[in-house]
Amino acid sequence: MTTRAHDVIVFAHGWGYDPSFFNPLIEALQREHADWFNQCLVVALDQGYFSKSGEGALKVWDQSAWIPHPAETLHGLVMGHSEAHWEGVGHSLGFAHLLAYAIKWRKLVSVAGFTHFCSQGDLPGTAPRVLQRMVTQLKTDPAGVLTAFQQRAGYLPMHTPTLPSTLNAHHPLLHDLESMLTLNCADTLTKLLNHGVQVLAIEQPGDPIVEHTMAGRLHRLTVTNAPHSELARNPSRYTQALVDFLKQDAS
Repeated sequence: MTTRAHDVIVFAHGWGYDPSFFNPLIEALQREHADWFNQCLVVALDQGYFSKSGEGALKVWDQSAWIPHPAETLHGLVMGHSEAHWEGVGHSLGFAHLLAYAIKWRKLVSVAGFTHFCSQGDLPGTAPRVLQRMVTQLKTDPAGVLTAFQQRAGYLPMHTPTLPSTLNAHHPLLHDLESMLTLNCADTLTKLLNHGVQVLAIEQPGDPIVEHTMAGRLHRLTVTNAPHSELARNPSRYTQALVDFLKQDAS
């Protein structure tokens, strides 16, 4: 990670997945836009859902695989690449995770992302009781709940993760799911927009997981007939839009 990059792209996966969710997209970018993409430093935030330690990590893409590093490595990376263009791509809950980092973002991309998940007052969203029921079931049947979610999202990873038979309150899979009951980071997004950060929201009408769209001064793109995890199933539907947005005004 000593090589200086002009662009640093940070990928953040959604609930129930890990950085391998982005492998099909990254491989497509390497094939279709190699001249640009291979000059970027590509990293991913791993929430640690399937790690033995239950701890998050930073992973760096090295041509064909993710190389793990301690999560705190990100701070040194930010300091060492302070002059680079920092860009984030978040899928689903991953977009909210990107907003939580004090990084001088140039651009952010949300793919089926959100700043809140459950309905809150006048805000539309999933009924809290529905998510609370999923939280309760996850505690005693994590493997069953995860598989059902991935099937509904439209993408089952090639390798089935191993989970304990029950989850304690500190397990990141349970912690992050519970956090979505009260999540609301709309103010953070507004502050970033006010500071000139450009955001592309890729929205998917009919998504069975995320049924509402984000508000704000966002660039928007609609991908039709797409399940929640279409990005991993058919990445070529997204690559050109991602590259066009990220490369624009990148002098």
